[in-house]
Amino acid sequence: MSGFLSLLVIDFLMKRTTEREPTGIRWNFTTKLEDLDFVDDLALLSSKFQDIQQKTQSLHENASGVGLKINISKTKVMRLNSNIKEQVKIEGKKIEDVETFTYMYLGGAVTSKGGCDEDISNRLCKAKTQFRRLRKIWSSSCFSIQTKIELFNSLVMSVLTYGSETWKTIERDKKKLDTFQNRCLRQLL
Repeated sequence: MSGFLSLLVIDFLMKRTTEREPTGIRWNFTTKLEDLDFVDDLALLSSKFQDIQQKTQSLHENASGVGLKINISKTKVMRLNSNIKEQVKIEGKKIEDVETFTYMYLGGAVTSKGGCDEDISNRLCKAKTQFRRLRKIWSSSCFSIQTKIELFNSLVMSVLTYGSETWKTIERDKKKLDTFQNRCLRQLL
């Protein structure tokens, strides 16, 4: 299926799945957020178990109606502030509960504890790897300090800060990021 046609089908499915009374999470005083979609990754949202089970069943039925099938092994449930242990099911098959999941396209992570610690740790790890890959440039006398700094900003800092617009940072997070940046810059100079 072409990319555009695929997006149209998914949009149709999500509208059909969420067209009844709003059961999502409160977004503001008058609005509820029903789902989050990115390409073929979908997140159904609800504050009640019965509603998420119904939404999941509705999505399954709507997808089947257009010839698509939900891959149960790739489908996950994350609970936030919930004591209910009953599992969401599709066709009687239990969907796995998880504490963390990664949205692959953007390389970010969502955890049931909230916060961005895991995301920041992942980005730091990727930026450290990128910095190490370029060590021959950092130790070379062929490049000026200005060029090295420009390369560092474009090739390492961009990896570190990718997706940072979604982070809610605290002082401890800022210190980790600053420490990494300062350590790298000391090696360049």
